[in-house]
Amino acid sequence: MQFLDLNIHGTTFFDHGSTYLGLLQDVFFLIAYVSFNWGTFQGGAQKAFGISIKTQILYALAYSFRVIEYSPYDHWSYEFIKSIVFSIFLWFAIVAIAFFSPEYDHDCKRVDTFWLHFTVGLASILAYTKGYSHLPLNGQNYFWAWCNYVEGVAILPQLWLLFSIKRRDLVAKGIWYGVHLMTVSRVFQVAHWTYLDYDQEILDRLALVSAIFHIVAYILFLIALVIKDAIRGKPKMTLPSLVTEPSDDSINSEL
Repeated sequence: MQFLDLNIHGTTFFDHGSTYLGLLQDVFFLIAYVSFNWGTFQGGAQKAFGISIKTQILYALAYSFRVIEYSPYDHWSYEFIKSIVFSIFLWFAIVAIAFFSPEYDHDCKRVDTFWLHFTVGLASILAYTKGYSHLPLNGQNYFWAWCNYVEGVAILPQLWLLFSIKRRDLVAKGIWYGVHLMTVSRVFQVAHWTYLDYDQEILDRLALVSAIFHIVAYILFLIALVIKDAIRGKPKMTLPSLVTEPSDDSINSEL
């Protein structure tokens, strides 16, 4: 399940603990974001309708800080290159939404209301209080924990937008596929760390918790959608009128 050692200029390209499950996680993550933004890259506010720019920003921040954590950049590993590529792609997606679809903000502003500072603040507090307790609390370890927590809560604005929006039929299919594929990526992340914990007793608990939180939030989102649609589909209850107005025929017969 693990990659073979690949040496480039005397350094190991794949970090210790890299597995094919982890590679599948990255592949599905990339496919999910291409699905998210495919309509946006084609242009048009209608195709960008339903995308949460806040979710895009949170993922972009997470991978950007991962790039910073690899300083002084003396080891060009797969994880380091992946963080650079994902950061560039994610920030480009945000620019695409802002400039290629100028009416996006007008369309989704009323429903993309999930508090961005809540997710960032929650991740900051958890990274400080529930970080890597077995490691010294320095900048690199803190931001590594922060990135894991941000990745866990990053999907919340997108799920909230899709739940709150009234015209879900206007949301492009690619956005729905992106949500589903992003969750598949998290499933592979859980499988990756479960396998490493079983095979080599290597476990990043924060990454595992982050993935599980994402999956639970996704399942609750689907349940909430089903309940919402069931309630909305029920016919409205009307009470029968106890007092009826007399008709013209009944009045003429009495006369």
